[in-house]
Order: sequence, then C-alpha cells, then structure tokens
Amino acid sequence: MKGYAELLRQVREDHEKQNSGLEKDSKVLIIDGLNSFIRVFSAVPLVNDDGEHIGGYIGFMRSIAAVIRQFKPTRCIIVFDGKGGSPEERKCTLDIKKVDQCLLDLIVEEM
Repeated sequence: MKGYAELLRQVREDHEKQNSGLEKDSKVLIIDGLNSFIRVFSAVPLVNDDGEHIGGYIGFMRSIAAVIRQFKPTRCIIVFDGKGGSPEERKCTLDIKKVDQCLLDLIVEEM
C-alpha cells in the first residue's frame, strides 16, 4: 500500500503544479467508478500473498492516476452505482434502446 500512497502523492503534486491559478471547478472530471473497477478487475489477474485477488484495486488506482495525469482536472469525482441502480437509470436504458432501434430503422430505410 505504500507504493499506492506514493502514487497518489505524486499525482497530487503534479496536479498542484499544473493547475495553479485555475478555479477549483474549472475542469471537473467525473469517472464511472464501478465500470472502471470491473474493467480492471477482470483484466489484471494479480493476487496478494494470501491468494486474494487484488488486481481490481491495483488496476483501479493506476487507471485513475493515468486519467488524472492525461486530462489534468482541477477536481476529480468518482461515482459508483448503488445497489440495483435507480429506476431512472433503468428507464433511461430502455429509452436509449428505443432510440437505437429508431436510428437503425432510419438507416435501413436510407439504404
């Protein structure tokens, strides 16, 4: 864990150098934390000395650090879905599927 504390310290120092003079909310980065974690959890097959899978934690921290370095935000917000998601999210997903089907129908008509 010391290595990751060092990684976060380095990201913070880089951030302070690059964003001096900017307002706190001038460059906000919002990250889908659950999606990022699941993606690296399945891609990074690391285990600790006790045999527990830690690839998700390590990959997540590295991924977040890389995105922060790339985009240099003044603020980073990481959000995670709650248990079961929200009714609005499920409705939105259904609406997007309807829009996708309508677009597909239009494309087929144009051909």
